Amino acid sequence: MLPTLTRSRRSAPQKARLQRASATEVLQSLFGHADFHDRQWELIDHLLQGKRVLSIERTGFGKSLVFQFAATQLPGLTLVFSPLVALMHDQVHALESRGIAAAFLNHTQSATEQKGVLEKVKCGSIKLLYVAPERDADRAWELLLKTLPLSMVVIDEAHCVSVWGHDFRPAYRRISEVVARLPAGTPLFACTATATQRTEEDICRQLRSGNTQTGVEIVRGDLSRANLKTEVVVFGPMEDKDALVLRRLRQELQKGNTGLVYVGTRKEAERFAVFLHRQGIEAVFYHGGMKGGMRRSVEEQWKEGRFKVVVSTNALGMGIDKADIRFVYHLQIPASPLHYYQEIGRAGRDGKPASAVLFYHPKDDRLIHRFIDTAQPSKERYLRCIEALARGFSEGGLQRSLRMGDDTWRTMKQELLDQAILALHNGKAVYQPGHPAFQTLHLENLRLAKLSEFEAMKLYIHWKGDRMKFLVQYLGQRR
Repeated sequence: MLPTLTRSRRSAPQKARLQRASATEVLQSLFGHADFHDRQWELIDHLLQGKRVLSIERTGFGKSLVFQFAATQLPGLTLVFSPLVALMHDQVHALESRGIAAAFLNHTQSATEQKGVLEKVKCGSIKLLYVAPERDADRAWELLLKTLPLSMVVIDEAHCVSVWGHDFRPAYRRISEVVARLPAGTPLFACTATATQRTEEDICRQLRSGNTQTGVEIVRGDLSRANLKTEVVVFGPMEDKDALVLRRLRQELQKGNTGLVYVGTRKEAERFAVFLHRQGIEAVFYHGGMKGGMRRSVEEQWKEGRFKVVVSTNALGMGIDKADIRFVYHLQIPASPLHYYQEIGRAGRDGKPASAVLFYHPKDDRLIHRFIDTAQPSKERYLRCIEALARGFSEGGLQRSLRMGDDTWRTMKQELLDQAILALHNGKAVYQPGHPAFQTLHLENLRLAKLSEFEAMKLYIHWKGDRMKFLVQYLGQRR
């Protein structure tokens, strides 16, 4: 039986306080840690008082322990929204090994497996439930969620909530509907390692949803990474890149190091991994186009030390629990300082020296401009899309006619649904004649913001001062 702090389900914020000394005894018993970091305890104390908290802390801070410990001290179910399937698996497995009832719901499970999890949730035998944000599009789940007495809600990788975040996910918008239904005094924990001032303000606005009297405690830590050495290598002819990176990799491997090589596309991930393999380096590729089982296999084998180098798109990023990564290389420029800080944060999580090297050639800029066109299509493209829909084009026909990839169409479809130009009928998006006028100002502002972020990344390339300081100041740190 887990030790808990008794708390009335719909009461005002709890007045009784679990003292740190008592909490430390529980921590040692349940999680095997000697003590909390001071800021970890500060966050836990806020949550046990029923507060809404936004935590902005560097990678490796230990945010998972904060909400997991708090969940064990609350009487009912803690719901954890996470976009990271791999992390769900890892954390649920670790919690179960400690005797803490945990489960997840995501697309990797069969219908039977998901039904079994939901039955456990209904009967109150689960302490932490991890769900993908896309789960809220499931009507049956949405109806069940309205009946669940939640003791706490956690929004992991909270920058995904904000359109200004570096990895915004439209499905995260619906989390605000869950937040709006929470009774006063229900703790809410949002956490991220990457949030500018604008992103922070947008997240807080959504955390206040449903109860305008509820404030948000913002706890922003020191984001700098003293153990992480940053470097930029600007090279000449494109043909020199492979040889240059290969030489640097061999130097790392001679030291017994393991690391990540980030590339811009799936095709490049496969090409460069094959190149390294032919050069005698144990490397493997990883990207979002691989089947879930294959991705999981790569993750597990890499953690076990089977491969020294993983060549990946940004699909391998948040939530990778491998503390001994000694280097992170980027073969193409990232889209923004936020993306870059997030990705190099994989290195040196054990606190030991690590390196982050960006190999840059001006021609790589074209790839980022293409990504921006996908993530934030132009106003003209939206208008052509609406015109085609009005003429009766199906989704498939629309994509073929406008030469639109799946990612671009998903982005545009969500926006058109939000503006009531499309509506869902039996799971299909259907054009709505007589729809409201299409609003474009916010889309143009988002596109300009993405271009501005990329210009900041270009500034980082040529920065002569402390590059880590550049990154954390861009993220809003003023000291």
